[in-house]
Amino acid sequence: MKELSNNLFLFQFFHELDVERMVKGGPWTFNQHLLLLKELGKGENPLQVSLVMMVIWVQAHDIPVGYKTKRLAKRIRVNIDARLPFKRHMKLTNKDGGSNWINFQYERLLSFCFFCGIIGHTDKF
Repeated sequence: MKELSNNLFLFQFFHELDVERMVKGGPWTFNQHLLLLKELGKGENPLQVSLVMMVIWVQAHDIPVGYKTKRLAKRIRVNIDARLPFKRHMKLTNKDGGSNWINFQYERLLSFCFFCGIIGHTDKF
C-alpha cells in the first residue's frame, strides 16, 4: 500500500486471486470508514481516477409472490454512486396495472443516515 495523496491510496497485489477477492469481496472498510475502490487499467493514472462508485449488497423485501425467484431470494449486488441518496424502496407496477412497494436493506454500511439516505453521517432517529 502506498499513500498517493490525502485519503488516496494505491494497493498493489502480487496475485490475480488477491485482486479478484478485493473486487468481489467488498464493500471494504478501514477504521469504520467506507473504502471506495477501483481496479486500474493498464496505463491508467491513479491520481486521475474518479472514486465515486461503490459495489454493495442489497436485500429486497416485500416482493410480490409472482415476482419471487430463487435468484432474488439471495442478495443483490449493485453498483451505486456514493454521492447520491440511497433508495429506501421502489414502486413495482404489476402487469395488471396494480403496484407494490419493494423495500431495500443495504448491508455492511457503517455511517449511513436512515433519514436522508446518504453515506458519511448517521441519524438513526
